[in-house]
Amino acid sequence: MKKFYALFVLSVLISWSVKSQHFIFEPTDNYEDEINLNSYTEHRVYMKNLTGGILTLSWERIYLDFPIEWNVTTCDNGGCYTAIPESGTMQPIQDTTRAFLELTINAADRTGTGIVKFNVYDYKHPDQADTLTFTIHAGTTTGIEIEQQQNTLSVYPNPADDFINIHTGIYKDVQVTISNIQGQVVLTDEMSGNKITTYSISEFEQGLYFVTIKDKSGILDRKKLLVK
Repeated sequence: MKKFYALFVLSVLISWSVKSQHFIFEPTDNYEDEINLNSYTEHRVYMKNLTGGILTLSWERIYLDFPIEWNVTTCDNGGCYTAIPESGTMQPIQDTTRAFLELTINAADRTGTGIVKFNVYDYKHPDQADTLTFTIHAGTTTGIEIEQQQNTLSVYPNPADDFINIHTGIYKDVQVTISNIQGQVVLTDEMSGNKITTYSISEFEQGLYFVTIKDKSGILDRKKLLVK
């Protein structure tokens, strides 16, 4: 009996070890933030590849409770989606890059709290999922200290109607693309060095666009742009 129990414990530990080696969430698996009303905000969690090789992550929405008045879109390093789909599969990532899940939210005039939970996993091992939770408070005071993500892609002003500035942060020698909600690319440029570049968008139609930077390893970062 003792031998059987020891083997059982060993198998559990091995299973846990394999699971923990696929990826980790950065900065946290329990993301919580405050937002103002009537403004678009972005909320991103990264998945760091720990396999030492190529990793393809999938995700499944397992819980959703958002005020119906809120406008919410979802992005991962494979694409962007209206609302919050039930599931998705990201583009493969190398051992030197990260995947991500991101929500863009406009709470309009509706105060309240929204919660969504995802199971995230190596698509080869759906039984070894880790849970990622987003908790967003709108128009409330909870005392949360919002830690700003530094050195990432930034696009400003946003919303914009005439021009935008794009800063690639820590990323150098990348391709920048701007695409509309239908996936049509409306601007492409090569950027060397982590500099700030200004682009005219005066001829863009009003609506939601996606600014993406990538290199030979794949997509590095993506931001939403609202053209008014």
